[in-house]
Amino acid sequence: MDKRIVIIMLATLFLCQVASPDSAFAKQQTAISTGKENRAQNGSHGIAGSLSCWAYGYRVRILINGSDVGITGGKSESRRLFSSGHEMLMSPSAEASKGSFVLRPGGNLVAIEFSRLPDRKDDRLEVSLEVEGYPAPLLFLRTRSNLPGRIEKTVAIDRAAPDGFKPLLITDEGDERSVLVHLSTVNCSLTPTLNGKEGMTISGLPGSVLLDGIRPGENQLSIKYSGEADKEMKFAIITPEWTRFLVRKAEDCSEKGESFTFIAK
Repeated sequence: MDKRIVIIMLATLFLCQVASPDSAFAKQQTAISTGKENRAQNGSHGIAGSLSCWAYGYRVRILINGSDVGITGGKSESRRLFSSGHEMLMSPSAEASKGSFVLRPGGNLVAIEFSRLPDRKDDRLEVSLEVEGYPAPLLFLRTRSNLPGRIEKTVAIDRAAPDGFKPLLITDEGDERSVLVHLSTVNCSLTPTLNGKEGMTISGLPGSVLLDGIRPGENQLSIKYSGEADKEMKFAIITPEWTRFLVRKAEDCSEKGESFTFIAK
């Protein structure tokens, strides 16, 4: 028999075996493909967020769902956080950052332990937990306490912010005694003023400002902001009376201003 005919016959037989859905090769390729699809699907439903801590005057330990996320205090720190099903779990750095895969759908228990460092009586502690898909932090804590403390709160995480979403604010003044202004857009600047007292300016990167000085009855809140021309700027305002998520688009880079009122008990 001609050698060329033998080679053609063998090649045809091999291709038939590969194409057969019952062949080992086909089953192996199907398993590989299915695994990739499952991992991609799990990753698409994963939760991603970030934890920020401003704690120059405090020792701090933060646990989420019982896991220490590695915040120690004495400085400004941040951590990227994910759910166990997030696609980042497959990244090369996942093994070194297992403490980052602590979030989960539904209720998440956040425990914040703190104690003041010696000779740092004027410093504050701020902790902010943000999650992708939410227009403002889920939890924002600020304290100037000189006493050691532990705060535990449960926050619910969905795929997107539900109707009626309102951040959980924890302050020394107590419930419903502060205003939170959160800017979620880069390359913008925003300065809030509450009852004539100007707060810190957020500029360049997203951030939050917590305002004290609420008084019983009517309160006046004003904001000055600027951003890139023809680009959207997104910010949130959380007061004891109402919560608003706002989008503004400026025609130019000049500073704009708006005023709001709210009633407090």
